[in-house]
Amino acid sequence: MPKKALSINFPIQRVVLSDVLPYEVPIVFSNKYFYRFLCEHDIRFLGSKIEWESKDSVLDKLVKILLSIPPDVIVKRDTTSIREKSYVDVSQTKTDYHSVPFAFFTTHKQDQLRQLSLMHPKAQLLVVEFYDQYKDLIIYFAGKSNFSLRSPKRVAGCTFIDSRTLIEKQDQLDSLVEVSGENYENLRSFFVYEKFSNVFKFYESSEHLQCERDFKFLTKYDISGCFDGIYTHSLPWAIYGKSYSKVYMTPLKESFGSKFDSLMQRINYNETNGILIGPEVSRIFAEIISQAVDAEVSACLMEKGWRLNQDFKIYRYVDDYFVFYNSEECCHQAKMLLQEILKRFKLSLNKGKEETLSRPIITPISIAKKKISDLLDKSLTWNIASDLKDGESRPRGEIYIRRSTLVTDFKSILSASGVGYGDVLNYSLSVVERKVGALIDSYAKIEKLPDLDKGLSKALESLLWFVFFVYAVSPKVNTTMKLCRICQRILAFYSENPIGLNYGALISQVIHKRCTSIIDKYSDGKGARIEIMYLLVLMGQLGKNYRVSESLLARCFGFEKIDGVYTVKNEIDYFSIITLLFYIGKKVRYSGIRSALETCILQRFSQNRGSLIGNSEMTHLALDLLVCPYVRRETKESILSYYGMPGSDLSRLQSYNDYWFTKWANFDFSKELDAKVSQEVY
Repeated sequence: MPKKALSINFPIQRVVLSDVLPYEVPIVFSNKYFYRFLCEHDIRFLGSKIEWESKDSVLDKLVKILLSIPPDVIVKRDTTSIREKSYVDVSQTKTDYHSVPFAFFTTHKQDQLRQLSLMHPKAQLLVVEFYDQYKDLIIYFAGKSNFSLRSPKRVAGCTFIDSRTLIEKQDQLDSLVEVSGENYENLRSFFVYEKFSNVFKFYESSEHLQCERDFKFLTKYDISGCFDGIYTHSLPWAIYGKSYSKVYMTPLKESFGSKFDSLMQRINYNETNGILIGPEVSRIFAEIISQAVDAEVSACLMEKGWRLNQDFKIYRYVDDYFVFYNSEECCHQAKMLLQEILKRFKLSLNKGKEETLSRPIITPISIAKKKISDLLDKSLTWNIASDLKDGESRPRGEIYIRRSTLVTDFKSILSASGVGYGDVLNYSLSVVERKVGALIDSYAKIEKLPDLDKGLSKALESLLWFVFFVYAVSPKVNTTMKLCRICQRILAFYSENPIGLNYGALISQVIHKRCTSIIDKYSDGKGARIEIMYLLVLMGQLGKNYRVSESLLARCFGFEKIDGVYTVKNEIDYFSIITLLFYIGKKVRYSGIRSALETCILQRFSQNRGSLIGNSEMTHLALDLLVCPYVRRETKESILSYYGMPGSDLSRLQSYNDYWFTKWANFDFSKELDAKVSQEVY
């Protein structure tokens, strides 16, 4: 059935679903219910005011907590509108806008960490207001470079869907969130992007092939610490020119460039050096600056007599440059220009990442990927008979995977190609995921012979051992998501098909054993990594017979047992708290950890009592805990007291939102993994 374009008018608040969060957050975390709350109560910035639909004083207090409005700020009423509005004026001082993002770390490379940031809900609402006001100018100023491979072209206003009934079946608000993650192909971000959503698609594109035909060489450059190094004032420089911006700073104060500059400061504790890493809005900010660099480099090269498309062709994907050329002198001048112009914006090239290739332009990674694809195609298939046996309605099929050979062949490919596990792991797991789907689909099409289930189960067991082996060498968040999808697909197959319980138990044992081994390996007693948080939620799908031991869980999250009582050795952060609570729930076996965790939570609020306003981590934590079914009411009332609210307001406050950022109940792991994949745009 062909898919049809269906126009959907999403509220502007949908920006919080697509452009304000890092991709690498725990699977239990999302903005779906925050988005729903914003829409339901029509909460928005309007210039110097924050307004929302009036209900009662408890809602007003809740909005104050959510948007870090000091308790003593007076809420006013606007009775002139059709529906009465509550509002506060936040124009008194600059600090009323500031917010402190929650910084956390993920594995960037095997021995490197990358700091990402979760901006405050108030900061997210500021981004919503900015997009609403300046979305057309964002598209205009991000559309001036011929180099860019990924820039916003228009607002995403429609999507492709199998059937209109997929929307009509569901509640309207749910469909805006839930359906987009599960059934829609697009709406992965606020804008539609061209040309490539991922740099690897460029390597396989017709543009890349044509450049290889037309040019002898390719040199790749990388901007060093692009997001960390960006000076926010450089965006007005990029748009209006540095000298002009400095001379006419006051008249330009209300311009698009200055407003974007101010926004990036406000969402990052008023910092001008560096921008938040992770959110899409940061990539757009960097894109506009980079486009000014692109335009000047291109113009200067042509002024020097070099011909575009004949002597050189340059592409850029976010902060990576690809310079195709025939003359080394042309490349040298392009590099000198890049260095000179980037320096004006306080940026520079990464000397350690320069790489030159000559025809045939193919990298060792590309060679390895081709060999891995061939290996997995050969190793992960059913041998299906071409004809039917007498009395059988389906062809026979058999599968067998020799685990040791698969691992050995994989390692041989890496050794021969000179690449590391981390270079090809994400690709390899993507191929395995597709192959697992194909194997399971083929199972329904072949004759069910007596030993078929055993053979399939042994093959999937071997495949899981291979997958965990290659993953454990270099785990990262995106590869962990792939691993979880593979495991979840296999687990779902065993739960949906009448295959012997012993075979299903075999698969669960493999997943449990390998996950436990990885958690043990990467638990240093200082706190859990985001990757480990995903594995814990995966293990939660295995059932009560496959729980993580209390001692390992304690060590993973930084607890130690002294005289039979658990205490927290190091400060445990927001993501660790919500994931740990989500996993342990009300299970009696973890009561010691749960008790210690609640004590730690109250200590954190006490220690931060003077700086709760504007603190992203504490705001997210407070809202999640107030509706968490696993936290004692006394703890919740204590949290409310730090925000100047009486415990008697708790039940009314909880009635306004079942969940905030963590879905504590009715969690569908498969659905959430699918939604994460639909958001993978970078």
